[in-house]
Amino acid sequence: MYDFVAVLYQAHASELIAALSLSTNDREAAEDLAHEVFIRAMAQEQHLRRHPDPRAWLFRTGYNLARNRWKLLLRRRHKVAQEHPVLPLQVWDDVLDLRASLQQLSRRQRDVIILHYYVGFNIEEISGLLSCAEGTVRSHLQRARVALDQLAHPKETL
Repeated sequence: MYDFVAVLYQAHASELIAALSLSTNDREAAEDLAHEVFIRAMAQEQHLRRHPDPRAWLFRTGYNLARNRWKLLLRRRHKVAQEHPVLPLQVWDDVLDLRASLQQLSRRQRDVIILHYYVGFNIEEISGLLSCAEGTVRSHLQRARVALDQLAHPKETL
C-alpha cells in the first residue's frame, strides 16, 4: 500500500523541501509543507498513478499549500524566520548570497526563478504550477533575471 507514493517520496522529497525552503525562507515550514503534500498524495494515490506528471502535481500542491500558509501568516502578521539550512553546512555558505538575493525579489519572481533554474521546470509547467499565464511567467522570469543581475553587479557611483 502506498508504494507509488513511497517511490515519489524517495525521488522528489528532498528537492521539494529545498525548493519550498527557498521560497518560504523557512526550512521547518518547508518540511511541514512537503509532509502535507505526501499525506495528500497518499489520499490521492490512484489519481497520481494516472497523472501525466506526478512530480508536477507534488510541486503544484506544495506551492499551493505554501501560498495558503503565506496568506495565513500575513493575516496573523507573523514573521517567518529561517534558521536551519536545507543543504549540508559546507555547501550552505556558498548559497547564502543567493538566498539573500532571492529574498529581495518579489515572491512570484522568486518562485519562478526557483522552479525554473533550481528545480528544472519549463515555462509551461511553471504556468500550470502557479496558475498563471505563460507570458506572466516569462515576464516574472525576465524581471527576476534583471534584478538579480543588478544585485550581482551594482552600478558604481561617481
